[in-house]
Amino acid sequence: MTTAVAVCIDGPSSRLDDDGDEVPEWLVYTIDAEGDEIGTIWYCDTYQTALDLGRKMAHDRHLELNDESTPE
Repeated sequence: MTTAVAVCIDGPSSRLDDDGDEVPEWLVYTIDAEGDEIGTIWYCDTYQTALDLGRKMAHDRHLELNDESTPE
């Protein structure tokens, strides 16, 4: 079983919305000791949403928060 050691926030990256327009999104996920993503990857439409989710996940799971993202 792989153990999570940190919660990561990454982004923004681009995705296409329903109208075909590029919009930013941020990812929030847990990583193992090797830095590999494990578990669910959460996609957020705003930096603030990703930051709030990442902080909550790190607090609830007693993990380090690794914020590699930037606000748009």
